[in-house]
This record gives sequence, structure tokens and C-alpha cells, in this order.
Amino acid sequence: MERIKAGQRWQFRLRANPVHSVKQTSGLHTHEPAKRGKVYAHVTVQQKEQWLFERAAKYGFNLQEGSFRVVQQEVRQFLRHRKPVTLGIATFEGILEVVDATLFLRALTCGIGRAKAYGCGLLTIARVPS
Repeated sequence: MERIKAGQRWQFRLRANPVHSVKQTSGLHTHEPAKRGKVYAHVTVQQKEQWLFERAAKYGFNLQEGSFRVVQQEVRQFLRHRKPVTLGIATFEGILEVVDATLFLRALTCGIGRAKAYGCGLLTIARVPS
């Protein structure tokens, strides 16, 4: 972990739950703020790749377009507290560049995105072959 520095390039694999929330309107004539909204999974490969591309800086790394791709997709359904849960899971692979070592280490140890309790968010890295 202490060897990770800004400017390094790594091969990566990320298993994630790429989602977005759509704000609920509270009504046209009320002054209540909109609620957070309902969470929806991204459906297309392009949406999933855009999801990761937009979040890279938040987690301390940079992605170039075409340097990563979705290599696997699946939908998992199960019951939690007697309510149905559906997860759209995507596995990404590619090359990243570390921009902020502290944020990147947090992403490695704490995960990326939602559904970490269900095996999502795991980021693994390996050296880029020379």
C-alpha cells in the first residue's frame, strides 16, 4: 500500500453496482425540497462506463476513454427483510492512473459505489505488464 504514488499506472478490475437516483418531485405548488429519489441501475454498457468515468476523480484515479471496459454484467435478485432487492452488477477491467494516492488507497480499502454488503465495490489492481 505504501508503494502507491500519484502518476502510477495500474491494471484494475472493479465489480460494482452502477446506479443513479432520480429525484422525486414534491409537487408543483409546494415549497418542500425534492426528496433524494428512487435508485435505478444503469442498463447499457455505455451508461455503466460513463458512471465509472465520472466517478474516477472522486476515488483518486484517472481513466482515459477506451482504457477500460465492462467485461461482465449480471442481475441478482433476492429478498431482504421480505422485500425484493435487485442488483445490476458490472465488472470493469482496464488501466487507470493514480492521481491522488490518499483517495485511491481509500477506494482500495473501502470500495467504490453502493451495494458493498453484497460483494460490490471491490477494486483490485495489478502491475501493468511491461
